[in-house]
Amino acid sequence: MTTAIFVIVFLLTFVVPRLSGVFKDLGSDLPMTTQILLLTTGFITKRWFVLVAGIAGAVILYRAWTRTEAGAITKTGCC
Repeated sequence: MTTAIFVIVFLLTFVVPRLSGVFKDLGSDLPMTTQILLLTTGFITKRWFVLVAGIAGAVILYRAWTRTEAGAITKTGCC
């Protein structure tokens, strides 16, 4: 799973940005999925710190939640 994540990050940060220049040179309208891919790539390469902060925040919130009574019950799968 880790390898797959690294491959996806590599593709989104190195390969797709180089291809986006080719798409711009074509000058034609791109399909919606391609536009979404290019927007996602732009977000990851230009605002990566927001993504990292979001992941760190999610981990911190999850750990805090599992320390509560409701979170501990859900985590262990107990009644």
